[in-house]
Amino acid sequence: MTNKCLACNACMRVCPTGAITEDSLKTGEISRTECIVCGRCYDVCMYDALRFGVLPLQSKNFS
Repeated sequence: MTNKCLACNACMRVCPTGAITEDSLKTGEISRTECIVCGRCYDVCMYDALRFGVLPLQSKNFS
C-alpha cells in the first residue's frame, strides 16, 4: 500500500482470504502468506494506493 491509502476498507472487504486487515491498513503491509494475488483489492481501490511486486530471491550458499 502507498501513502495514497485513505483506509476506506474497500480492499479489506473484497479480499477473499483476509490478507488485508485493519492492522495491515495501518502498517501498509498485506499478509504475503494469505494473499493469493487475485487482484480484487487492486481493482476496487479508487485511490491507486496498491502496488504489486516481486520479492527478490534469497541467495543460497551451496558450499
